[in-house]
Amino acid sequence: MAIGLYFGLRGRFGVETLSWMCILGAAPCAALGFIRYHGMTAEQLLWAYLKSEFFMPKRLVFHATNMYYEALNMQRREQGE
Repeated sequence: MAIGLYFGLRGRFGVETLSWMCILGAAPCAALGFIRYHGMTAEQLLWAYLKSEFFMPKRLVFHATNMYYEALNMQRREQGE
């Protein structure tokens, strides 16, 4: 990230300004080393996201169930026996 900023902006800014831009541009990448989500590092989180969304997508189908109706039927079956 910082290398791209340096080579892309070196003709437009001075050395001091460009060095601060490189530091600020690399800061988000450095901050990823301190992020933990559900016990996973940022790299593990990114890999888990890519696997779940792109490599192993699942089609989830919703089937509605009426638990009250099932409980009544179960109760009627028990009483009928």
